[in-house]
Formats: sequence, C-alpha cells, structure tokens
Amino acid sequence: MRSIFKLSIFITMAAILFGCSSSDSGSSTPPPPTTKSLNGVVIDPPVTGARVVLWGEIDGSYQPANFCGAGKNTICNTYTNNEGRFSIIYDLSKDISNFYLVTHGGTDTLYNTDLTGISLYSPLALFDVEKDIIVSPITTVVNSLIVNEGVSLSDAVQNTANALNISEDLVAVSPLESAELLKASYLVVKAAEFIHNESVEDPLTKIAAAVKEEPTLTIADDGFLNKLFELSDI
Repeated sequence: MRSIFKLSIFITMAAILFGCSSSDSGSSTPPPPTTKSLNGVVIDPPVTGARVVLWGEIDGSYQPANFCGAGKNTICNTYTNNEGRFSIIYDLSKDISNFYLVTHGGTDTLYNTDLTGISLYSPLALFDVEKDIIVSPITTVVNSLIVNEGVSLSDAVQNTANALNISEDLVAVSPLESAELLKASYLVVKAAEFIHNESVEDPLTKIAAAVKEEPTLTIADDGFLNKLFELSDI
C-alpha cells in the first residue's frame, strides 16, 4: 500500500510539473518579427565608408525613409564596411519595392578613388530584396533614368545596357563578376569624375540624361560625350 501511495504522489507531481511546463512553453512563444534586414554591397569595386540611405516617395515627394531601427522610427541609413557591405533594419509592414538606395561619399578600395561628391543609386525594383542589393555606377544610371527622367524600369535597363554595350541581364550584376562589367562601370565613373571636376553636381544623373537623349550611342562615342557635355553646360 505504501508503494502504491508513493507512486500515486509521484504521478500527481509529474502531472503538475508537466502541466506547468506546457503552459510556460506556450506563453514563451516569440511573437512574429516586425522588422527585416535589407542587405547589399556598394561596389565600384567595393566602396568603404559610404553612407547608405533608403529613399522613396513619401507623402508625394522623394525623401529618406524614417521607419528603421529597432523602434522603426529612425532614418534608414548606415555605413559600408571594408568590403562595401551594409545592412539596414526596416519596418516589415512597409512596402519598399519602389524605394531606392543612395550612397554618399566613401572610398573605392581598389583604385583608392575618393567618391566625395559622387552619389551612387540603386532601385530596389531591380532586385529580389531577399538577396543582396547591388549599388553600382551601372545601377545608378538605371535609377536616375527612372526617378529623374520618368523612364520605366524595363526601358531604363534596356537604355543603360545599350549605352554600356552590355547585355540587359548584366545590369543588376556586381561589376566584379566580369572584366566587361568592370570596364563599363569604370567608364561611367571616369565620365562622372570628369564632369564633377568641372563643378557639375550629381554627375551620374547627367550621364543618365545623356543616355535618354542618345539611346543608340554608347558612353564611349563622341556623340554621347558631346551630349553629356552639353547637358552639363561644359
């Protein structure tokens, strides 16, 4: 009888402990995430120390997004590391598919080019935001055609590819993936540097404007360069 009594007490205690454990387990289930990480790389080759800002059309005008950080109430910006990589935590409830990234400053880690005064851009619509966003001189031309020239995404990709003499499927690829892309990116940057040295602000937007004006010419053609200089008042 004593053994049965002890067994009964043991079973009762086990049931109580099991019940408490189940209850605690249920109450500790974490809530679904409310933020998400937007990751990418600024590459021309890799640009270190660049400020990266998420922009979009908010309340009828283009401006920096302000729904980032743990509290989802700060400006969406960060800086690139030595490999050009960055990560921005944003409010998961926000639709950022038509937003774009803007960089400020930084240093090209291969040629040691100071990018002060030259901003790079990249439209998120060009990528799967679940993967890395590439921000390069090439994506900058695409974004400027969309935002500043009113061109559709598909036409912007086509016009950029024509101007740089590359295939359309390479526009959203890192310039480091091939010598062809690296050369195209280098040409864009050198053209931007040249007109920037002539006191032209945001020179890559001028290149995009020239691409729209001369869609059949490549960036290395004299006719394209003449149009670029004309648009830049040089």
